[in-house]
Amino acid sequence: MTFLSNNKDNSAINREKFDNIYSMFFVYVGAIIYKITNDNASIDDLAHDVFTKFWEKFDTIPDLDEAKAWLSVVSRNTAINWNKKRNSINNAITDIDDDILSDISRSPSPDVAEIIASNDNVEFIFSQINCLDKKYSDILMLYFKFHYTTNEIATLLDMNIKTVYTRFERGKLLLRELLIEYERSDKDVRR
Repeated sequence: MTFLSNNKDNSAINREKFDNIYSMFFVYVGAIIYKITNDNASIDDLAHDVFTKFWEKFDTIPDLDEAKAWLSVVSRNTAINWNKKRNSINNAITDIDDDILSDISRSPSPDVAEIIASNDNVEFIFSQINCLDKKYSDILMLYFKFHYTTNEIATLLDMNIKTVYTRFERGKLLLRELLIEYERSDKDVRR
């Protein structure tokens, strides 16, 4: 049976077939993703990614069995890649190192990327990024937490690359000031 073949002939039939496959296999795809990620919150986003990729390859998949096999492999790979990205961030998280904060306040212009890369408490820094104005925090989080390039951020946010870069640089300066202020207030509390 050529369930999916010759899909370019009629887009309404295409959409109907795609919707049927989506309905049949969404729970299946979600189960694969959950088994690998063990994270309910990520299921919808990752499943959406899988079905977006499926739609792009829809015309090349000849039947229902091939569709299920393709969805299985892509679901597994998508979940594994997501886990790798998540684990690379989580492996860096521990307590704040006072020496690093001291170095920040003494240094005339430390690079925020170096601070984040060398700092053991990445989550604290991410929380400080969230204290910034949204126009800066969104860009910094996409860059530092999710590892997007400034070009990718410009595309995602539908912004001019120069605007993204300017907000990125200003956000880094504001973040540096927040970290210095945190260190100062922490020292005052200890006295």
